[in-house]
Amino acid sequence: ERMLEAVQREDWEWVELEVKERGANVNARQKSNKQTALMTACLKGDLKTAKKLVELGGDPTIAEQGGYTPMH
Repeated sequence: ERMLEAVQREDWEWVELEVKERGANVNARQKSNKQTALMTACLKGDLKTAKKLVELGGDPTIAEQGGYTPMH
């Protein structure tokens, strides 16, 4: 998913554009590990993108395949 790639690049402006202008699902999950973009940002230590994702509706209670959430 392109949003997850943008989070990997720490391109929060692109993430915001995708959600606001193109209706991207901010809580979309990777197929391989079920991580959301918010979980990816948190694991990278990218606080700026994580905050932006929460502002855009990112759900910090969605767990990845191992049961961990961004709040762990």
